[in-house]
Amino acid sequence: QTANTVLNPLVPHLKSMDLSWETSAIGTFKRYEIYRDTNPAVSTTDTLVGSFADVNATNTTDSGLSIGQKYYYRLFVINSNDTYSSGYEQSATTVPIPFNLTDPMETVDNWDATGSWGVDSLHQHGGSASLGDSPAANYGINESSYILTAVDLTGSSWPVLKLWDRYQLEAGDGCFVDVSPNGSNWYRRYGRRTVNRTEWQQQVIDLSEWKSADNLRIRFYFHSDGSATTTADGWNIDDVEVVDYVPPPAGYPFSEGFEAGSSNWLCVSWQTTTNEPHTEAQALLSGPYESINNDVAHFAVLGQELDLTTATSPQLTYWMRREIGRESQFRWEISSNAGVTWAQLGGTQVGQSQAGWTRYQISLGAYVGGTIRLRAAVSANYRASAVQAAIDGIVVEEQTANTVLNPLVPHLKSMDLSWETSAIGTFKRYEIYRDTNPAVSTTDT
Repeated sequence: QTANTVLNPLVPHLKSMDLSWETSAIGTFKRYEIYRDTNPAVSTTDTLVGSFADVNATNTTDSGLSIGQKYYYRLFVINSNDTYSSGYEQSATTVPIPFNLTDPMETVDNWDATGSWGVDSLHQHGGSASLGDSPAANYGINESSYILTAVDLTGSSWPVLKLWDRYQLEAGDGCFVDVSPNGSNWYRRYGRRTVNRTEWQQQVIDLSEWKSADNLRIRFYFHSDGSATTTADGWNIDDVEVVDYVPPPAGYPFSEGFEAGSSNWLCVSWQTTTNEPHTEAQALLSGPYESINNDVAHFAVLGQELDLTTATSPQLTYWMRREIGRESQFRWEISSNAGVTWAQLGGTQVGQSQAGWTRYQISLGAYVGGTIRLRAAVSANYRASAVQAAIDGIVVEEQTANTVLNPLVPHLKSMDLSWETSAIGTFKRYEIYRDTNPAVSTTDT
């Protein structure tokens, strides 16, 4: 068998790979061949990178690669009888973009682009252009395309993805933001289907769950169905950033009435509204009552950690109104490890329903002694299900101190009640409820 020659360690770049190798010493040299694949044990049935008949040709650059993708290369030496060596293999990952990405989205230099994605000079939030799935034209049918990049988040504290977008989507068509730490397991953090919003809106996606990822893939994915009579302008994205969010110091207690807008929150689709707020002039709304697609969650993350180290009986109190469609839901989620993992906060999930403003009070006693993050979520588990929720009057504080209800004085058909005066400085009212069973609650009479 023909003797191998050494393929040197690869030198990766954003979308290319530099290769070099030692000169073959065989006397019957005919050519070198280099093959590439995304899996090990590369063979001559994989992608041919190049064939070199000059024995002294010992380097090349492989361009047009995907960002943040691991590639395997094998160098074969072929003699004059076309006998191949066993091959020498090396691998490397194309270099993700360093943390603190700021992209005005006027070129695709930082992105792998498929389908018709490109520069759209007709629509822009800032600068002279944006990136769109179908620049200057309606999208076609049966499209499945994306732009993708990868970012190294190591060393970040509270990483967020910021983007501005607009869309015109006809029935059955959708746009989505997905992230993946490994290119295999994808997490959908934004999605719209069969809706229009031609004004620009910023989305802020919390990436804390992946802040240790050295190669986080970020994908803007577009899909259209097969109906030729229902196509539209599509999706435009502009002014993308992957940066560290700088929060205010952790605090407790906390209150929010959204009178200063949503500046305390990292919002995906959620936005303030003056339509029927509960507390004062504004509430936070999850978005229009429209489809968000299955397996999508839109979060409003409180942009401040809550320090419960000295709390004794912390409570989350809030008001909510909602219109929630089939198999959709609202819920609160909580993290006690700086956003790396999240759990549903018990007692906060509300499924298919319609209701006016309702008050909720949930104990956070299980998290006393630590620091927490909170996020509100709406999600759909059914294709094109609609959901809308509004929250207002959010308070996290110690549970209000009881006052003594004195022994009751019964009569034939009545009961005399008396109680001690409350000593709290923020007193608003007393409420008394009744039932024929113990453990009376505010759901009773």
